[in-house]
Amino acid sequence: MTKTDWSTLSYNKEGLIPAVLLDGFGGKVLDLVHLDRETLEKIAADEVWIFSATGSDGKTEERRIPVLSILRNPEGTALLVKLAVPEDFQQKGGGGGFSDTLWLAGGNRNLPVTRDPGMYGILAELYRLILYKRSHGGRTSYVHNLLQGDPDELLEKIGAMTVDTVIASKNGDKDAVTESMSDLWYHCMMLLAYHNITPTELLRELTIRETETNPE
Repeated sequence: MTKTDWSTLSYNKEGLIPAVLLDGFGGKVLDLVHLDRETLEKIAADEVWIFSATGSDGKTEERRIPVLSILRNPEGTALLVKLAVPEDFQQKGGGGGFSDTLWLAGGNRNLPVTRDPGMYGILAELYRLILYKRSHGGRTSYVHNLLQGDPDELLEKIGAMTVDTVIASKNGDKDAVTESMSDLWYHCMMLLAYHNITPTELLRELTIRETETNPE
């Protein structure tokens, strides 16, 4: 294996380079940090990133997260560190993340419902869990079996759940519509995962449609 030459990177005058920490499964940005060459060499040698968090009891807990890869931009002025974040770590809110919306394109014009700043976060987390179960769920995992088995089975379920949603709407049953559509959305997210289409790509397409329907 070729040894990485960390000296080819462009460090600032303090000897640091910015690095984005990314959940390698779900694509969630966890943090923005600055690393020196010695730290990079240690991360590459140990193949782990250590998160430290202080609990309500004042005790500091360390969690060792496997590192999947370290990527650089063409200029060598910034890095992207992809981590194999375990499911339980994310469920506890580990690794931080970015969720407070400061600005949204379009100024929320003519939206039929209030845009929840956490909506993307929910979809991204759901997608991350689906990807994790697809790879690591095992034989007892519903998601794993659907995504690793006959693709027609997933399509048949989506078709059936679409019919259930239509019937619930026709009957005017709001609770049934909510339940059926939740099942439908979940399986549509599985379909995205099957085709390796991320929630970001889906929302980008929806944003294009929103722009096209907004009057000047």
